[in-house]
Amino acid sequence: MQTLKLLITITLLVTFCGCADDGIDRNVGETITLEAVAGRSVFQILQKNHEIDYDSSTGGVFIQAIDGIRNEGGHFWTYSVNGKPATVACDNYLVNANDTIIWKYE
Repeated sequence: MQTLKLLITITLLVTFCGCADDGIDRNVGETITLEAVAGRSVFQILQKNHEIDYDSSTGGVFIQAIDGIRNEGGHFWTYSVNGKPATVACDNYLVNANDTIIWKYE
């Protein structure tokens, strides 16, 4: 009987520990590819097609969350155009018709 109680206790502990927050952000590596619209900013295109949270300052717009995936735990959203990392805020980057815009959570 004692062995059975011990086994049940260990099983419950393993089960509950397995459900706890393990600190791993399962969204890391998530990517979003956007279709460019000539003359529009990366921000305008993202805003039209996705639910976003952002902060705005004199330096431009900084994305805080896309489709519910928030910047946290040292991970955040970045974007690139045609494979090159952005050097300006997303509201300050105007795209051309054939550009490829990729947002990545890293």
